Amino acid sequence: MSSDLKEQISLLKKQIDSKKYGLYVDSYPMSLLELVNLYSEGDINLKAQYQRNFKWTDEQKTRLIESLFLGLPIPPIFLYQDENAMWEVVDGIQRLSTVFQFFGRLKKNDKEYYDPLQLTEAPELTYLENLTYEKLPKELQREFKKLRFDLIIISKKSDQDVKLEIFRRLNGFGTKLTPQELRNALIILANPDFFDFIDELSNFEPFLNCISLNEMQENDKKKKEKIEEQIKDKKHYEYVIRYLVLREKNVLLNYPSKSDDKINELFDKAIIKIINENLINFYEEKKLFKDVFVFLDETLGSNSFKKFYHDKGKYQQQTRESIFEVIVPGLAQNLDYYKIYPDTFEANVKKLYLENSPFELTLKPNPRVIDRMKKLIEISEEIFNKNE
Repeated sequence: MSSDLKEQISLLKKQIDSKKYGLYVDSYPMSLLELVNLYSEGDINLKAQYQRNFKWTDEQKTRLIESLFLGLPIPPIFLYQDENAMWEVVDGIQRLSTVFQFFGRLKKNDKEYYDPLQLTEAPELTYLENLTYEKLPKELQREFKKLRFDLIIISKKSDQDVKLEIFRRLNGFGTKLTPQELRNALIILANPDFFDFIDELSNFEPFLNCISLNEMQENDKKKKEKIEEQIKDKKHYEYVIRYLVLREKNVLLNYPSKSDDKINELFDKAIIKIINENLINFYEEKKLFKDVFVFLDETLGSNSFKKFYHDKGKYQQQTRESIFEVIVPGLAQNLDYYKIYPDTFEANVKKLYLENSPFELTLKPNPRVIDRMKKLIEISEEIFNKNE
């Protein structure tokens, strides 16, 4: 073994020791009946926000029920046991929700239940179609109740952020979730109230107008279909995350720049840091966000983050993330001033697109996204400083 390889192996061992999670787990199987009873008694937390935003189709649910009857392997359910001995589902919410709904016991809220699951056509057990649990003969009901899920229980003694890392890794490989859908799920797991906050901002109509994602205002069929696709991919949620990261600029500026840095990793880590350290006052930030985008909607509307061409005298092209990044920080800091002088604001926006402006010069080398965001915060604060 060469000296260089020995050094690399030595550094790897130290890195493993320093970064290894303190993980304490227990594992055992549990019958479906036992699980539904624990859920009914309030001992299992399924996260209502997750259920509302990430729903399996009836076809997906039917495939799970069919797989259980066929005895096919089902991935284990990961649960986190909190200080009150409650089980919080880290991975497996859809599987548990499907089983509970099949039993007719899945809660909408404290007083209401979802309709019992009626199965659709299944690939192998074709005679499952249109059946519910209640329509099954008693022997099949007994058989189903005794089927088991393997559980992995993460102890409260484990590192605080281990449940989030487990969820991210389990759902980050081979998943059909978009990066923002996965991020939304992480946020729900970390703090459901924070997700409600982001959800409200993401669907604020003036905001959607400004980022050109309000399908109600688009008549062109192709453009409307593109908007629908972006909404499906939760692009509007991603813009809210981008806004919050720009607002809490120290999180961004202290994030190390690396040759392989990825914007989604930054957003994931930044938003969890914002949550864990309570860096945002919900009421104040919500008010400012809405004020900013009401102002932008009234001033520039759907042109808010589109490039202005001086030779043509008009805005063109699509909404650009870099324009969002160079306008939002400075405007949010000086909003009261620009409410009085909206023409000055628009004039400053148009200056961004002059040849050899700091904004245009920053984009010419095609910098990495995180480096670009750091630089554009500085430019934004300078361009839109009310004292300039």
